[in-house]
Amino acid sequence: MSAIEVEGLSLGRSLRGVSFHLPAGSCSAVIGANGAGKSTLLGLLAGALRPDTGRARCGGPVAYLPEGLGLDGLLRVEAAVALLSGLPGWEPAVGGALLERFGLDPKARIGALSMGQRTRLGVALTLGRRARTYLLDDPFLGLDPMAQVIVERAISERAAEATVLLGCQHAAAAERLCDHLLLLRAGALLWCAPVDAWRARYRRLRVSGPVDVQAALGALVVHLEPQGGGTVVLVDDPAGMAERQLRVAGARVDEQALPLDELLLWVSA
Repeated sequence: MSAIEVEGLSLGRSLRGVSFHLPAGSCSAVIGANGAGKSTLLGLLAGALRPDTGRARCGGPVAYLPEGLGLDGLLRVEAAVALLSGLPGWEPAVGGALLERFGLDPKARIGALSMGQRTRLGVALTLGRRARTYLLDDPFLGLDPMAQVIVERAISERAAEATVLLGCQHAAAAERLCDHLLLLRAGALLWCAPVDAWRARYRRLRVSGPVDVQAALGALVVHLEPQGGGTVVLVDDPAGMAERQLRVAGARVDEQALPLDELLLWVSA
């Protein structure tokens, strides 16, 4: 049985008919541009929002980190820790250790913390609980490089024993941590697949020679632009037809490296 099951989930214009299943024990990231529906999806999975249509199920208990922490800004750090560490499943060896490493002032009010400090507090309080499913909305928001390393390690440790779903714009971290990726665009799910599956679908080609690239490739073209006397084209080509079609048209073709964050720039726009 899947640890996370979503069927036809919709909420206003934010999410439209989304369906996917993620296996128990997976670490997955839902990625996409701002406004793609990532926070809405995680809020629905956590039960913080109610869908217009569809259903969502997570294996419980669930630990949920909303974007920006979502606690009253007048609370002091020590009060938030006292409140949330009293929830079932709190593990001082995990949560307490993270709080100590993050070095937050216990007397500081949450509203006075920087974005990165609020993220650190939220990560510690969420991952400090033992749960079957962790839903983390942008757990790298505002973090400096050192804090990001700490958070990635903590997520990886929890992912070894539970199911984790991240809402994330940090493509490199998603690739390092996750075995599945989901891509949202304007509230619709473009794909849900193992982390490397996009490499077999999307490629970046450098094309030179007297050829009309758009005419040769048609609907395979996601984006193209002139570059250094040739054309660089991003293709959505799961059948592997693009290079053959370009060569038949008389072009010279070289494949170029395609980082995930660059793919997202064009696919999720």
